[in-house]
Amino acid sequence: MRQNSLVALFLFIICFSSCKDESKTGVVNKSEKTINSNDANINSIIDSTLNTTSIDSSNPIVDVGVILEETIDSTNTEKNTRSNYSDKIVTPSKEEKNVSITTSASKSNAVKVVSSSNLKLDNIVFDDLILTYDTITAGDKIKRKYYFTNKNDYPIEVVSTYPDCGCTAPSFPFLPIEKGERGFIGVDYNSVGKQGKQISNIHIKFKGIKEEKIIKLIGFVKEK
Repeated sequence: MRQNSLVALFLFIICFSSCKDESKTGVVNKSEKTINSNDANINSIIDSTLNTTSIDSSNPIVDVGVILEETIDSTNTEKNTRSNYSDKIVTPSKEEKNVSITTSASKSNAVKVVSSSNLKLDNIVFDDLILTYDTITAGDKIKRKYYFTNKNDYPIEVVSTYPDCGCTAPSFPFLPIEKGERGFIGVDYNSVGKQGKQISNIHIKFKGIKEEKIIKLIGFVKEK
């Protein structure tokens, strides 16, 4: 009986030692896996750096630390260059913008004032201020053109024309008349319902000139 107990105790000790050795082996294997994983990560980083860096084939011994340091310095230099470039871009302040706008507006107004102040109605010379037509029968229509020359030093513009009565319809050029050039005011007269001596006044307004120029159309309408 005692001998059997000793045998069982001996077998228990052997089993316990075996289990303990397997446990140690598992821990060692796990540690080796962790170390191998870390080595793989380090190798990956080094490979990536070496792949992006030009290496002289005549010098097979490469100092990885130097390459990594050069890569970091290059990145920092690029960032500093971008920062310096952005610092050189100057955005004008609100005050500077306002000054620029005011200056442009002032120049524009100055040109307009100078042009307008030098325009004179007397320098717009018409060939005839009064045109006539022979005796016509009521219902007849007449067309006339009043030619003029711009003797101002600046271009002139006809702003509007209007007659004293509805029987007369004036027309005018819409484009500026340059210095020394000629233009004309067209007049259409309708004698429907008219009889006797007729005088039609046409008022002409030029841009930048307060006074109006008046031209006349005179004729006689006999009963139909």
